[in-house]
Amino acid sequence: MNELLVWVQVAAVNQENACRARDLPMQDRKDAMQVAAAEACRADVIITRNVTDFTGSPIPACTPEDFLARNAGSTSFL
Repeated sequence: MNELLVWVQVAAVNQENACRARDLPMQDRKDAMQVAAAEACRADVIITRNVTDFTGSPIPACTPEDFLARNAGSTSFL
C-alpha cells in the first residue's frame, strides 16, 4: 500500500460526488460513485478488473494490465 500511495491520488467522496453519481447513466451506484470521485480529481482513467461495469462512464476504464502496457517506461502516470 505504501508503494502504491507514492504515485496514486486517493479521490475524496462527498455529497456533490453522490449527486453526480446519481445522474450518471450507469447500473451500479458504487461504480458511479467511483466515476464521480474520479471526475472530481480530474482522473484520466479508471483502472479496474471489471471494465464492462464502466460502460457509460465519461472517464475511460481499462484493466491494470492494459494500463501498465500502455504506460511502460513512463515515469509519470498523470
